[in-house]
Amino acid sequence: VTCLGYQSCKICAAGSYSKVGSSTCTKCAAGTYSSTGSSGCTSCPVGCSGNCEKSTGLCTECKSGYGYNVENKTCSICEDGYYPYKSICLQCTDILDNCGECQTASLQNINQTYCSYCKTGYYPDTRCEECSNIPFCVNCQSKVDPGTISTRKCIQCQEGYKLENGNCVRLKNCIESENNICKKCENN
Repeated sequence: VTCLGYQSCKICAAGSYSKVGSSTCTKCAAGTYSSTGSSGCTSCPVGCSGNCEKSTGLCTECKSGYGYNVENKTCSICEDGYYPYKSICLQCTDILDNCGECQTASLQNINQTYCSYCKTGYYPDTRCEECSNIPFCVNCQSKVDPGTISTRKCIQCQEGYKLENGNCVRLKNCIESENNICKKCENN
């Protein structure tokens, strides 16, 4: 702070400022910072979630879609092949088990990483779930439908069941089936 003439002035601590010739300190608003003796506050760097260290401007938390770089305490958009997860950039396989491909979608104005293509035997439901979680299902769709983040669809049912809208439904009055076609009905 520069003092003019005989005016009293105050050197303010980091995180606050004093205008030239002022004897009072004002705290920096949320999303800004200052060093000791500053005459104003500076906005936190792009990618910070709105808060940064009050004295250095180093990010303490990242905006959705940005990953935290531990070495230089900055937030940046994740490089190709990496996805934001809990404020750090990770490869898809480090985030979601049995996932072959990740994508990021904005859900309720928050970017979230989800699995768009699971390994065989799994279906995408934000993360990869086993086909056996769908009752009587042997094999399920492993890729999300366009415009969705979850696709819970069976594509092959156990013997004695048929597919109906991605679910397995018991063949009615059937006591013997082959390739999910009833060969012998009750009362025959």
